[in-house]
Formats: sequence, structure tokens, C-alpha cells
Amino acid sequence: MFGFNCYYRIHDIGTALRKMNDSATRLVIAGMTTGPEKPHYMELHRMGYKINLRRRDYIHILNVLYQLGIMANCKIIKLQSKKSYSSYEELIRGNTTKILDTQYGGYEVEAVINKYISEKKGIYEYVYPFHAALIYWNPVCI
Repeated sequence: MFGFNCYYRIHDIGTALRKMNDSATRLVIAGMTTGPEKPHYMELHRMGYKINLRRRDYIHILNVLYQLGIMANCKIIKLQSKKSYSSYEELIRGNTTKILDTQYGGYEVEAVINKYISEKKGIYEYVYPFHAALIYWNPVCI
């Protein structure tokens, strides 16, 4: 039984994980991508900007499994994302969506974003690290 990046859509994760456990015959894998946030968002957050940071993380799934009596294993995988933008405006628009402040310093925010991008032939690229968590266990009677 396998599920990946679907848990933020599920209202009752405990019920879903129990069904996965009960349906599996050999192994259950629950995976999700996880932080860190894009580096510019973390820098802006440290500067005092209100940022919509991720709220649900893999640790919540481990806690729910523990409450169900399932002692799951967890493997963190290091990954890298590369986002490309065809214009500077698209880059800025795509990397300010998590700023919750209604008024913010556009030049200041752009200066922070610019630290993390490269431009090649009019294409702007943003490469940043993130992780995936693979939570796995052998099905148990619960």
C-alpha cells in the first residue's frame, strides 16, 4: 500500500492511515515532501515578514501512527527543485505568494529573491533544496 503527497487533502488522517494499514499485505508506505521552505521565504521571515509557512508536516503522520499503536520507520531523502521562469515578473509573482503582509517593500523582497536565482538567456532559475519523508511499516492488527 502506497500513498504520497495526498495527506494534506485528508481531513481525518488517522482513518486513512488505518485503512492503508488494514488493506496492506506486506508493507505500507506513506510519503510526503517536506521542508525546508524556499530559502528566500525563510530569510524574509527572519526579517520580520509574515510568511505562510507549511503547517502539516511528516511528523504529524508519525504522531498519528504512534497514537494508533504503529511504530513506523522514517527515511528522509534529500532532493533539489529547479523552478524556471520565462520573465522576471513571473519569477517575482511566483515567489511572493506566501507573503501575508498586505504592504511590503517590493525592492527589499526582490533583493532577497535575487540572491537565490540565476539568469541564462532570459530564463530565470531558482534552485533550492528540500526533502521527502518516506514513512513505512509492516501492517499490524489495530
